[in-house]
Amino acid sequence: MAIFPPEIQLSFLHLSQQSVSGAFGPTLVKGIFAGWLIALMVWLLPAAESTRLQVIIILTYLVGLGQFAHIIAGSVDAFYLVNLGKLTWLACIGSFIIPTLIGNIIGGVSLVAVLNYAQVASETVGDG
Repeated sequence: MAIFPPEIQLSFLHLSQQSVSGAFGPTLVKGIFAGWLIALMVWLLPAAESTRLQVIIILTYLVGLGQFAHIIAGSVDAFYLVNLGKLTWLACIGSFIIPTLIGNIIGGVSLVAVLNYAQVASETVGDG
C-alpha cells in the first residue's frame, strides 16, 4: 500500500535523482556553500531574537534555491533512491555522502574560523 499516488512518487524520484546526480567535485563545492550558509544561520540566531524564524527560513531557502548539497537534507533524497533500488549504498556514500559531508565541514568550519579570527583581531587592535 503506497502512501503517495504514483505521480507524486515519480516527482519524488525525479527530485531525488537531480539532488544526488552531481560528480564528486561539484557536489563538494555545493557542500561548501551549504555548510557556509548553515553556519552563518547558526551564528546569526543568537542576535536575531524575535526574527529567528525569518533567518531560518531565508537561509535554508537559499540552500534549496542554490541547489546546494547539505548532508542532512540531501540524505533524505539519497536514502529514498537507495530504498527504491535506484542507487547503491556504495554510490550513495561515494558520490553524495562523502563529498557533501566534506564540503559542509569545510564551509562551516571556515566561516566559524574567519568569524572567530575577526573577533579576536578586532579586540587585539582595540587593545593596542
